[in-house]
Amino acid sequence: KAPVKDKASKKQRRSREESAPADNNFGLVVNDTIESASTDCRPSKNESSLNKIKESVGVDVEALTSGREALENEEATALQDGIDEITDTDRQEQAGIRVKKLRRELKLIQREQQNADCGDTSEISADLMRETFYAQESLREALVSAGRVYLNSSDEQNFPGSFMTENPNRIRDLQKAFNYFDEALAILRAQTKLHRILHNQKILSPDESRYSSRNLLLLHGRAVTNRGITQFKLFQQKGKKSCLRDCIDDFEDACFKVQSLLACVKDDHVKDGLDALDQQVQGLALQAMAARWMAVALWYRKQYS
Repeated sequence: KAPVKDKASKKQRRSREESAPADNNFGLVVNDTIESASTDCRPSKNESSLNKIKESVGVDVEALTSGREALENEEATALQDGIDEITDTDRQEQAGIRVKKLRRELKLIQREQQNADCGDTSEISADLMRETFYAQESLREALVSAGRVYLNSSDEQNFPGSFMTENPNRIRDLQKAFNYFDEALAILRAQTKLHRILHNQKILSPDESRYSSRNLLLLHGRAVTNRGITQFKLFQQKGKKSCLRDCIDDFEDACFKVQSLLACVKDDHVKDGLDALDQQVQGLALQAMAARWMAVALWYRKQYS
């Protein structure tokens, strides 16, 4: 009977071996990357021997490890704190440098225009006028970006608890933002004037002219909305009713520009298709935002009238 029992046990062992996974992971599929990473984390024989030597001479290995990790965490935190402290200033300086550079470039092109024609736009070459338009657009983008940097800097200080509590640094940033947005509006007015010249002289194709015309309306609406938000935040800091009145005018102007844009889209969507519809969607989103800000401003005007 003993040989039969040994034979049965061999069969059972063989059956268990065949049913078990080949890699002895008990049916768990382990990602190769994770497996290799976990394998690398295992202490080597040399590390184990070194730990034993340290322990034999009275060195607390765990205390050393935890102390090193704590020191690394402190260094990382200090580095992050330093980055956070200089973020606003660094971004403001970079934005200002970019604006100055593009101002210089635009002045050089405008000087070329004066030398080429002494103010008579009919004789200015098409390439030079296009170059002027693109230079104006680059400067406008830089001005808007710089304005947003100052508008959003340290904005966490401007919460309801600090309403009408003057913060000199915040007021300075908001005034700087207002100046950038205001200059961007001046550039847009110059672009609109130049666009009419390009259109009348047929330098732009009909498709380009229609798209640029709608885009200028959209950009104007965004610029006055940004300026209006800045004015409202200045009202929150200073409590001046003139800031409140001016911001309401800006929000109304933004809504008016969107209405003009929508009228253009109604006429152009058959010819321009998705481009016109995309501008329509952006215009409606802008109108909704400007209307929300205007509603808040009107509520404050009623409270302080």
